Amino acid sequence: MSPGQPSPETARLARVVTVLLVAAACLFNALAYQSEVRVAAPDLNDDVFHFGLIQRMNAAWEAGGHPLDTWIGYWGQGFPVLRYYQHLPHFVVVLAYRLLGGNVPLHTVFEWITLVLLALLPLTFYIGSRRLGASPMTAACIAWPSSATRSGWRSARRPRGRPNSSRPPGHSSRSRSSRSTAWWNSTGRGKPWIRACLQPRSAASSRP
Repeated sequence: MSPGQPSPETARLARVVTVLLVAAACLFNALAYQSEVRVAAPDLNDDVFHFGLIQRMNAAWEAGGHPLDTWIGYWGQGFPVLRYYQHLPHFVVVLAYRLLGGNVPLHTVFEWITLVLLALLPLTFYIGSRRLGASPMTAACIAWPSSATRSGWRSARRPRGRPNSSRPPGHSSRSRSSRSTAWWNSTGRGKPWIRACLQPRSAASSRP
């Protein structure tokens, strides 16, 4: 062993720590985002758009059309969105639904694939860092905090209350972030800096 080179035991320990860091980050994401498949609630914002494309792609497949180049009639006055927008993730959902024989609802397949992708987000940071030349330990340290890169978590922008039948699904209830702000203000427990952090997000979520 040359001077400055780690011993085999140290190298082995570093590999174990690397694997544990990335695995723990993926497990943390899986637990943090489990509401994606456990809690039934209306989708908001991007989910409405993406699942709409998935539905249209699946309908085109069923009708014998081209699932990757179909007309989206509800986009503006009609537009072939999939011709210009990245469609591989949507196609993966439709393909998984087809491979399952249609026995699992399309939206359930969409939610489970979303959960898996969110859970594996730290792994993508690790692989990307390694390809950029980072050492295994450095890449693992980069992957670990990636669990917190989505501000407020994904679930913060999805309502968890009972939908109001008099409103469209996208406006059925307040987001978790706005309800959290109301709770802190009503109890008086919110420190000024906490309220300052929550208020801008709450105000943004209340915009039409």
